[in-house]
Amino acid sequence: MSQNILGVTLLKVYRLSSLASLKLNNSRLLKVVSKSSNERDLILQNEHRLRGSGALIRKD
Repeated sequence: MSQNILGVTLLKVYRLSSLASLKLNNSRLLKVVSKSSNERDLILQNEHRLRGSGALIRKD
C-alpha cells in the first residue's frame, strides 16, 4: 500500500516499539523524519489518503 507524495523525501524511519512488547493486534509506532517542516506539512495535508487503511498520523 505504498503511496507517493511528490516533493517529499523521508530521511529516516524508526520503529519505536519491539515485537516482544506488543500484545496481539496492536500497532507498532513509527517515527518518520522528513527533510523539512514544509514536507511534514505536505504529508499531514495528505493524510486523508490513509482513510480505511488503519494507519494514523500525528504531528510531533
